[in-house]
Amino acid sequence: MGYYWPTMVKNCKDYAKRCQACQFHANLIHQPPEALHPTVASWPFDAWGLDVVGPLTKSSVEAVLPLEQQIPSLRIVIQEGLTKEENAQIRLEELKALDGKRLEAQQRLEYYQARLSRMFNKNMRLHSFQVGDLVLAVRRLIITAPRTGNKFLTKWDGPYIVKEAYTNGAYKLVTEDGLRIGSITEKFLK
Repeated sequence: MGYYWPTMVKNCKDYAKRCQACQFHANLIHQPPEALHPTVASWPFDAWGLDVVGPLTKSSVEAVLPLEQQIPSLRIVIQEGLTKEENAQIRLEELKALDGKRLEAQQRLEYYQARLSRMFNKNMRLHSFQVGDLVLAVRRLIITAPRTGNKFLTKWDGPYIVKEAYTNGAYKLVTEDGLRIGSITEKFLK
């Protein structure tokens, strides 16, 4: 004598979706809720000159870097006997090459960020909330309270109402009584 229930899996999934206790005790969602938005911040490299070595100690011997023998500088100009015009021409060529290298680095950064976005967005499951939707938020025990040691506490708080929806997955939430919770990213909502 056998037992056969063809819609058992579908019925269980439907029940779990409607079960309020199942929603509050569900695991955290680790899938990205929306696409990655990389930003290219080139202004720090344009505006700042960083000294990563720091001040160097002085010695009685005049230091000549190996790099100075490859790149013509004022010292090399004097030693080689170049004229000011030749030195200026060499310096202009160096500056033009520097702009090209900077542009190449910028393009490599943009290519890398596009590739990173593609990899990040591959596993993305897009979900967004509208104003007025009921949502649950992750309970943040680390921030709000010391560890209680109770593993049976709910992992989600709520329900909250979405009051405003900002760009890039940020939402302003209120309780059902109208108490303002604040803004929270979509990553911590379901």
